[in-house]
Amino acid sequence: TVTLGGTSTFDKASTPSVSASGGGAVVGKVTGAGTGALSFPVTTASSGTPATYTLSGLAVDVPASAPAGPVTATVAYGTGTATVQLFSVITSQRIFGQTSVDTSAALFENNGCPSAGGINIGPLSIGGTRNAVLATSDSFPDALSASYLASQLNTSVLVTPTAAVAQTTLTALRLEGVENVFVVGGPLAISAADIATLKATPSYHCGGLTERSSLIGGAQNLQVTQIYGQTQYGTAEQVAEYAGAGAVGKVNVPGAYGGMYNDTTGSNGTTAATAVSGGRTAILAVGTNYPDAMAASAMAYNEKLPVLLTGTSSLAPEAEAAIVNLGIQQVIVMGGPLAISDNVVTQLMGLGVSTFRIAGNDDTDTAQLLAQFELNTTNASGVTDGLGWTDTNGLVVTRGDYFTDALSASAYAGQSETPIVLTENPTTVGTYLTGFLNTAGTVGYGGHMVYSFTALGGSLAIAPATMTAIADALAIANPTFGSLPV
Repeated sequence: TVTLGGTSTFDKASTPSVSASGGGAVVGKVTGAGTGALSFPVTTASSGTPATYTLSGLAVDVPASAPAGPVTATVAYGTGTATVQLFSVITSQRIFGQTSVDTSAALFENNGCPSAGGINIGPLSIGGTRNAVLATSDSFPDALSASYLASQLNTSVLVTPTAAVAQTTLTALRLEGVENVFVVGGPLAISAADIATLKATPSYHCGGLTERSSLIGGAQNLQVTQIYGQTQYGTAEQVAEYAGAGAVGKVNVPGAYGGMYNDTTGSNGTTAATAVSGGRTAILAVGTNYPDAMAASAMAYNEKLPVLLTGTSSLAPEAEAAIVNLGIQQVIVMGGPLAISDNVVTQLMGLGVSTFRIAGNDDTDTAQLLAQFELNTTNASGVTDGLGWTDTNGLVVTRGDYFTDALSASAYAGQSETPIVLTENPTTVGTYLTGFLNTAGTVGYGGHMVYSFTALGGSLAIAPATMTAIADALAIANPTFGSLPV
């Protein structure tokens, strides 16, 4: 007898059959289609040589209410039983809008706006004050470094075009009851006219129906703070230093040293024997491209790690200044030597900073190696080699060939300890991500298996067929019970 776990049933329209080979065994007809258990008689047992029994033509109906996770079956044979995982129920969702700015607003509004006892509370508030971080949607560096500031302010990153503050953005600020807007980027990113628009915009209570009143009466407008440098490197420095050295997160991962997460020819950085892990930690990414920092934005948010930007050949002076000013003791370098050269790694170590790379053969590989790092816990020797995230939402999936949909993903992913992974493009999952998904859905990382994912953007960003391919990669096909004693 083969019995399904949970509320699943064997499809009544299927025609299951069984065959026996070896030892002269003979089996009868399979019965039970339409129920949760199939059975068949062994009319003649095998003699001398063990028999193999093969069930085929099976189809399982899973109710729409079934939670994400494995579907198992238990086989009863003679006096024993064995259980095997048949496949997994994979759930997915999209968060998207008609434009990248609309997707950003949808992610921002995903925070919700609860209230209790007349006092606004919720994930966007600190001490009752609700904040937002705003960056341009026209380029990527400011929003990537802004993920750290958003974490410090317990809020999310919104984006808007440089030309004018989008109405969608203003609506999100109103609905979420935002009082303070922290603008990341200078006037070439968020113009003086944009700042004037924000300062002239009334602040609303949560829900967006009632304007706030100032202490002297009249409308209370949005309070605006602009943080920026002369370049993307300077802006990243200013953002990193805004909350002060005491706000920087600490990550203790001694097992990550020695090249565990580096598949490239680039330097592994500090040796495992000499590394000092557990101190104030920063993320370093190249400032002229987006995928590495984009994938790392969830880690920056969750662990409160500033995102510093550098050129490829040498360490940006602004990044070095932030490392010194903040007393950074450990740097996670995102990307291989084509993104951040070995010379930069040498410069970091010369500052007395323990350094290790997370780097793959392409952007999707780097992102999945980072996801492994985020989910892993300890190695075989019991040494901590990852962050031990619990992947509440499974995975966040975004296209790796463009940046707009993921600019505002750091809070959504970071708050729930959910890694951000990248497809090659809207229609291609890619070899490296597929391999990660296969393991994540079967063996798992750090004791956590993945059964759900959230795609950012509409069907032009992640195609429907790509959604299906991701789900299939997480599921299990053609299970076997193996050799069972009778």
